[in-house]
Amino acid sequence: MGGCTYHAQTLDILKSCFDPYPPANLQSKSSFETKTSAINVAPSAHTRYNIKEIQDDALWLSKEANVNEVAALRMAVLEWQTRPAAKLSGGESDSSPATSNNLQPTSKLQASFVSSRGAFSLPSKNEATVPIYSPSWRRNRLLEIYISERRFIFKTCEWLICSALYENNDDDGRSAPIPRIDHVPKWVAEAGRTILSSWNIHGISQTGKENVLVTCIDSLRLRVEDLGKGKIWLDDEEMQAAIESKWLVNRTEEIISIMRIMLDLSNSSAEASRSDVMLSWFALMKECAFFENLELPFQEGYDAQSLQVQSLASLISLTLLDAPRALDMLSSLSTAASSTEDTSDDAAYLVNPTAFNEINETLLAAADLCLKIASPACLAWSVILQSVREHATLLRETRETRQSVRALDRFNTVESSESESVERSGLQSSGSSARRRSSFGSDTSQQSSFLEDMLEKVMLSPVEGDPITFLAKSAVDGSGVLGVISFLASNFCTPFGTDHLGKSGLRMRCVLLDLLRVVLGLIEYQPDLILATLAVLTGSGSFWDMQEKPLELMENEPAAVFLQDTEFMQKLFQEALSRFPYEISPFLTMCRALASYGSVQDREAMPAIWHKLENVDSFTCLLPQSFTGYELLREDEESSLIQLTADLNIIRRSQASHFNSLRSKKLSHSTALSNSLLDIDRISAGTIGRVLSDSKPLVVLWRHDYSPIAYLGHLLELASSGDMNETMTSTGVTSEIIGLFAVILLSGAKTLASSTAKARSEMGEKVLNKAGEGLEAGQDIVSVVFDIFEQELNKRLNGAQDDSLDVLVQCIQFTFALLKISPDRVWPFLGRSSLLGIKNRDSQLSAVVFTAEVPLARYDFLYGCVRVFDALISDAISNAIVRQTPAKALGRFSESNGMGLGVSQTVMNKVLLSFHRIMVDLYESCLTWNFADSNQQMQIRSQLCLTFQNTLSYFFGVDDEPDPSLKLTGSLAASAEHITRVFLSSSNNELALSPLFDVIARSFTEKEIVVSNFRRRISETEVCAALDFANTLLRVNLLLGYQRSYLERRILETAPVLANVYSIGFRFRKFVIQLFTTLILCADITEKQPPSLLGHLGEESAVCMLEILSMIDQPLKDQELSILIWKLFSAIVSRRQQWLAVLILTGDTPRGAVRKNKNSETDGTMQNKSILIAALDYSSNLGRLPPAIGSAILEFVALATDSWPWVFATVEEHPHFLTAISDYITQMETASNTSHNRSRNADIEYQKIQIASYIVDILATYVYYTRQSNNNTFVKSLLSSLAYNLLHSWKALAIELGQSLGADAEFQNTMAEIIIDCLRTNTRNNLPEAIFERLAQTRADLAFTLLQRLVEVGYARAEIKIVLFSVWDAIRAHGEDLSLSFKNSGAAYTRTLLRALCLALQVQVLSYLPLPPATPDWLHQNDAQMTASAAPQSIIPTVLEILKNIVAHGFRALITLLHDSSSLVQPSDFALLSAILRASLRIPGLDRHTTTILSMFADNQTSRCASTLLSWSDQLATGRDPVYGELSINFLVEMSNVPALAENLAVDGILGHISDTNVVKHLIQGKGMGPLDPPVRMYNIWVQGILPLLLNLLHAVGGSMASEIAASLSQFTGMTKRASLAFTFYGKQPSMLGSSNDPEDKGIGYLTLSMVSEAQSLAIITRMLDSYREAGPSAGVVSEEIPEIGWEQIRVKEDVENWLQRRNTLRERIVAIGEREEGWARTKPIREETGAVNRLEEKMVDEMGVLLGLLGVREE
Repeated sequence: MGGCTYHAQTLDILKSCFDPYPPANLQSKSSFETKTSAINVAPSAHTRYNIKEIQDDALWLSKEANVNEVAALRMAVLEWQTRPAAKLSGGESDSSPATSNNLQPTSKLQASFVSSRGAFSLPSKNEATVPIYSPSWRRNRLLEIYISERRFIFKTCEWLICSALYENNDDDGRSAPIPRIDHVPKWVAEAGRTILSSWNIHGISQTGKENVLVTCIDSLRLRVEDLGKGKIWLDDEEMQAAIESKWLVNRTEEIISIMRIMLDLSNSSAEASRSDVMLSWFALMKECAFFENLELPFQEGYDAQSLQVQSLASLISLTLLDAPRALDMLSSLSTAASSTEDTSDDAAYLVNPTAFNEINETLLAAADLCLKIASPACLAWSVILQSVREHATLLRETRETRQSVRALDRFNTVESSESESVERSGLQSSGSSARRRSSFGSDTSQQSSFLEDMLEKVMLSPVEGDPITFLAKSAVDGSGVLGVISFLASNFCTPFGTDHLGKSGLRMRCVLLDLLRVVLGLIEYQPDLILATLAVLTGSGSFWDMQEKPLELMENEPAAVFLQDTEFMQKLFQEALSRFPYEISPFLTMCRALASYGSVQDREAMPAIWHKLENVDSFTCLLPQSFTGYELLREDEESSLIQLTADLNIIRRSQASHFNSLRSKKLSHSTALSNSLLDIDRISAGTIGRVLSDSKPLVVLWRHDYSPIAYLGHLLELASSGDMNETMTSTGVTSEIIGLFAVILLSGAKTLASSTAKARSEMGEKVLNKAGEGLEAGQDIVSVVFDIFEQELNKRLNGAQDDSLDVLVQCIQFTFALLKISPDRVWPFLGRSSLLGIKNRDSQLSAVVFTAEVPLARYDFLYGCVRVFDALISDAISNAIVRQTPAKALGRFSESNGMGLGVSQTVMNKVLLSFHRIMVDLYESCLTWNFADSNQQMQIRSQLCLTFQNTLSYFFGVDDEPDPSLKLTGSLAASAEHITRVFLSSSNNELALSPLFDVIARSFTEKEIVVSNFRRRISETEVCAALDFANTLLRVNLLLGYQRSYLERRILETAPVLANVYSIGFRFRKFVIQLFTTLILCADITEKQPPSLLGHLGEESAVCMLEILSMIDQPLKDQELSILIWKLFSAIVSRRQQWLAVLILTGDTPRGAVRKNKNSETDGTMQNKSILIAALDYSSNLGRLPPAIGSAILEFVALATDSWPWVFATVEEHPHFLTAISDYITQMETASNTSHNRSRNADIEYQKIQIASYIVDILATYVYYTRQSNNNTFVKSLLSSLAYNLLHSWKALAIELGQSLGADAEFQNTMAEIIIDCLRTNTRNNLPEAIFERLAQTRADLAFTLLQRLVEVGYARAEIKIVLFSVWDAIRAHGEDLSLSFKNSGAAYTRTLLRALCLALQVQVLSYLPLPPATPDWLHQNDAQMTASAAPQSIIPTVLEILKNIVAHGFRALITLLHDSSSLVQPSDFALLSAILRASLRIPGLDRHTTTILSMFADNQTSRCASTLLSWSDQLATGRDPVYGELSINFLVEMSNVPALAENLAVDGILGHISDTNVVKHLIQGKGMGPLDPPVRMYNIWVQGILPLLLNLLHAVGGSMASEIAASLSQFTGMTKRASLAFTFYGKQPSMLGSSNDPEDKGIGYLTLSMVSEAQSLAIITRMLDSYREAGPSAGVVSEEIPEIGWEQIRVKEDVENWLQRRNTLRERIVAIGEREEGWARTKPIREETGAVNRLEEKMVDEMGVLLGLLGVREE
């Protein structure tokens, strides 16, 4: 916005705001033709605009509005650009039928929405009489743009120059939940000064330009004349009437803006008003009678405009007269040596007879008509004329005296000539005469002075009596000028003076205050004068306005001027004080108004009025009728002085005897009574007073020293006890006293807002102690006020029908102020008060609202309660840490005074919950209430929404403690739960949501140009608060994972309304965007198929909405809005909003593309380029974008490419995008390397890292997309970018590059570097914080994935072996003890490292290579096991360490953890240890360390642990799946692969242990299980576990174990019998599920690889047993002790041969088991000569061949 304003053309327009568009000329015509020529705008059938149409529209507007063609062209283009917004706000866009129908259930919402159509710029769709895009439609829009531009040029100019004149450019960055629109950046004032410098403000410049105020008046006159003329624009009568009305309204608005500019310029002038200005202004006022009877020539509802015109006319007249400066000027004129008239235009109006007479005639005529608008000017003019009369009279008397002196001198001269001493006497006489002349000046003329001439003309005015007196009486008596002043201050200055933080209104009220000051000598002290003064001091501001007012403005308050002015203080304040407390109300009201000014310079931060109330020396009262204890003083002098001869009791009680008895008891039980109480209670004998009224009873002013503050506190105490005369403690007086205390407390707290809590507490204690000085022992002023509060509430409870709520209102304000300084007094009171009804009583808050305020339609008490409600939440949060910190800990900090301590958490919880329940109920019902002041309705609803939103944000957004009671904000737990239960119900809760949607629907019903800025602000604040609350509710619903709420459905139904809201107000846009984004997120997570936002918006509405969104943050360049819009786009393309995503990515809807082919005007196509293309364009210039915006754009591109792969077709077509983002990464790395010593902005650096992360995400997805094309040219160019080692996104890119370039030798080296670097970084940065744990996990995942890829491609470089040491170092740094690693949050990280360890061990086996002769440059020389002289044998110690700590000890640790808590361990953990054991045992050279390995496993009882796990496996099985049985037996198999370990297993009796387990017993006792029989894992235990284990034991131990092996195997009769029949060929369809009950027919007919493996194991065992049986004693065995195992190998041999001879049938019966075999079934065979059709069949045939060899058919 600043850049736009500083544009030269923009400034030129603003400088010429009175006539911004010059008419057409040859130059503008030539420029127009150039700009629209074919060379600049080539017509094309593919363009989405019609250049000929735009040209015609521009020329038409140029002719009709008499503006140049270039300006008209700009407006025509603007009309084309803003058509989507016009369609949305004007009702031309569609909405789906479903949406329209869904609005029916909410009658109030529908009614609000429909009624708001009248405020739109265009008629609704059903009422439109002109087709959309027709010439009439377009021209109507052009005129609207032209009219609005003129209006806003004036408003912008007014805003800029006012900012420059006020010259307050403080930009302190303060923020609020909803931003203030008054926040003004510095460039505003600078632009304003530029405009002012081009205007002629003070005189006629060398260029001959007239004074700017004269220009203003001339422009004003022209527009006033236009109001009576009208303007013909269009042929269509209906549209002509509408546009003419808007034109007239606009002219009125221009009048208001011109008058505001005049007021500010004249108010800021340092000189008296010029004659030409005064002549022009008062001539205009004379013609239009000061706009007294202004009737605007357009429809009703524009009263605010009339009010502004009339008020400004009054204030401008008053400001131009400038009575204080005029009086000073008159004083200087009367004392000047010579003063003559000046008839020049730039002369001051007081010395220009023409101007003086014109003003006099105009104001006398206005006074004769008693024009109220002119009455302030008439009063000021009467004061000026009175001063003229005084000075003229003085000048005349002075002149007459001089003439007398001259005559005397001449007479003396004649006499002296007859004297004898002629010469001497002559000299003396001459000297004397000279001395006399010198004493009177050198006046040689006897003509009357200029002022006398002016006065003479005034006195000749044609009015009866004295014209000056006539002016004053007409103003005061005839026009009620004091009432007019009050009206201006309250009804105009405040509501229409809120611009620039309210400074505009302050200056207006200061103008009125100046008037009151100059008339103090003319108008005696009276109620109207006091009321007018109070109105000027406070405006229409309330207690709550004082709370929100910026502290720096308080020094500019009229109250500050009043307090520093001796005239005001003496004639008003002291006069009111001298009548106190006899006339108590005026004084209290004045003190309260003055207390709003807090003197910042005061060391104690007390309001300036406080020091005048601490102690005074006068007391005025009415003497009791029967009181005679006084005597007259100086009777002979008829003096009015009297003296007391007895004490005067100044408190008249209704129960004096009772009070006195209590007082006597008090005196008898105390040592002394405070002097202050005596001073307040009575006036001592001997006190002198002055009688003010002789009539009985006497009114006397006593010279009595006392404290008014303490006296007022004493009155409250008496009022609370009912022991006081009703006159002195009426509800009005009581409320005024409480209100005064509240304002004093709030003013002090506000002044000390930035100070410590201790300072605020000390200030409050001083006020409260002073107010409590006159109270009885044990009482304090807070208790007294709360007692009165409770009594007023109980009156309502007892059925009292008193309509006055003043006391309740002031009590709630006092409670609010007290909460700022002493919250520990407020919480307990609310806990026991009937206000909330916590103690089994009904809430009196609700009762007062419904019984008293609803009938009156005023809700001051409710609004006060709402503010207290919000303040309580703020206090609960701001002091949460202090209240939860032990007192001893707090004592360590000297600054803390424990403010807020001592409040029970239970009380706080109950108070907050009760308040929330009551306020939610009131919010639900407020929609049906009437409001006398609609502003109050908006303030209440917006404050409630804001408070509810704060509750949810504080509770759910502060910490992640799962237990609500332990959260830092736990006091809000029940309250937050209540809000979510009410507003997030899944059932129909229309009652609670209706006010929310009513606010949204009514957001565009305000007429934009007729409401005050104050009303516009609170209206916008209400809408923003409602939208923000709705968004927070949805986010909470998202956080809690609730089912879809009714609120979400209603927001979806209201999507067209939200789109309209977005289109009409810039301030709403951020909140609407956030709501749409959250809505999409909620719909995606809580629904299987999310509802379509496009379906609820309607196609045309969605297109229009996206057209507006495609402008992003233009024209204001709002960075926050831009980021939010891109995040909305990101949500749409990534959250299954398919139709809307297609529209964003392509610019067309599917149906729109079809209609476009048919040349439809409304084809569902965006008129701008697609959002995706715009994003790619922006991203191609990342260096020119703010990092935050660049990050948001790239996030959108990354999500779009990830969710919609075809988007890369568009990306590849873009000429710069891919290259630009790749270059950005390289430049980032360069900058990082060269600026590491330079301090950086953390936020910017974080955003740059985010940009890099999104770029890498895009590149990773692109690599995946291009993998099939085998075009690695661009992919290889990315290798250099990997040097910038970021995580998460870099992980994805590296993995994708690994898939594409895994065979590339260069990239293999890069992958190895990344693996080592990741593991090394984890080893050195083993910090416990959660963030570092996540980073370590990411690095480990990346290292594992890349290592896996290197293993797959057979990386042959020797450096790969070094990875083993890096992995092992990372494991040791994290912790080798698995019993600890798997208990904490690092279990996932441990598993990743173990997987990487397993791969690193496999590398040692698969490609056994020597270590490199020298350490690579990318490794540190001091890394463990990586020295240049390392030998291959250095691997063995590491492997032994792994076997000891990870395998042996780790297996035992996992067994223990599984026993203690099964959730800590996963089955894959045991499988991983088995794989590590298997890989370790295959390391060459490890067989020489068998003894060491045996000792490790023996020390940890590994075999025993494995057999124990097998015995538990049936109990740990899930769904009859004995997974741990398979894992344990497999681990035993891996151990048995080492002969020494196998022998140890045999010695430990492992066969006996496993035979006793339930899992193995099931196999022994069963009838046999196949590979497809459930549970499938049982067959795996048999084939992969028991049979290999028996084979390994037989191989390791030999013949001594043969009989035990045979005996053990013979137990599995069912399994061996089924294995004998497994290959039987029956030539029929297989029974794959084993449904037959016949063992001969169970599950036969299908073949699997596991069945062949089973047969191979049995064949080997059978052959070995046969060999031992045949050898007999020579092998050390007894042949008869080796039984047969029951497996029919001959039958199996015949069956296998049969299958191999029937390959086609064999192919049909092969069944794949598991993912690997299914993959083989889809893979081509390796050897084509086998005749197999896939790899699975090929393997089956090969394995069958091996089986036949084992059975004796082939030689192995």
